[in-house]
Amino acid sequence: MLDIGATVSKKYFYALTAEGAAAKAPNFAKYLIEAQKEHGLTNEDIAGLTANLIGGGVDTTSSTLISFILACCVFPETQRRAQEEIDTVVGKERSPTPADEPNLPYCAAMLKETFRWRSVTILGGLPHAPIKDDEYRGYHIPANTNITGNLWAIHRHPREFPDPDVFKPERYLEGQRLPYPNERGHNAFGWGRRQCSGQPLAEQGLIMSVIKLLWAFNIEPGLDENVLIQQRAKLMKGISREIGYIRLHRRRKYASATVSREIYSAE
Repeated sequence: MLDIGATVSKKYFYALTAEGAAAKAPNFAKYLIEAQKEHGLTNEDIAGLTANLIGGGVDTTSSTLISFILACCVFPETQRRAQEEIDTVVGKERSPTPADEPNLPYCAAMLKETFRWRSVTILGGLPHAPIKDDEYRGYHIPANTNITGNLWAIHRHPREFPDPDVFKPERYLEGQRLPYPNERGHNAFGWGRRQCSGQPLAEQGLIMSVIKLLWAFNIEPGLDENVLIQQRAKLMKGISREIGYIRLHRRRKYASATVSREIYSAE
């Protein structure tokens, strides 16, 4: 049954790629099909590349955005500070663009803290293996042993992240960062040569989603105050990631009209 499922899956994703390649506009599927003969790729190779793009990028990105919304509901003071930054830089006459990102350090810090606070791949993403026998703190690790990092524990070590269950974007602001092995300040995308190859795409899409969401809406929990207090207590213990219903209140009366006007101008 597993072999049948794998065969069907490969055929499905190859057919999906071929369908996407038929579109007029340039896209990833079109590039794969055109490059298939040049690089000697099989249909299974094409199916695998497409499946990885969808499987590795859709659920992980949406889960990160849900965690960000959760943080805004439970730690509303961070949302207010980010919105003040956006209002100062962007103003009210237009919506944010990628050109605004360098001037919005607190928003960038909120996304980084989301990666750390509720990492999607809590067990380190891609596994690694030593190429030869190794020993670490008295543990013998034979060559080719599958090693998966405990990212949940790494991102909650009080040495690098005091009060780890508190959502604190300030951790990533200049002058307030504690030493960490890499410049990014977290390992949400793994580490080494086998870290997630989709990191730039995920970060680019998420940062603009975060900024535009905060520009247009106030994000509030759809719960009464007593339930929210109980939920925050659970989050502080790391035993929940759900907030239930949420409420989105428009911050700008003409936000939708502004976005529609910009889309029309771009076309």
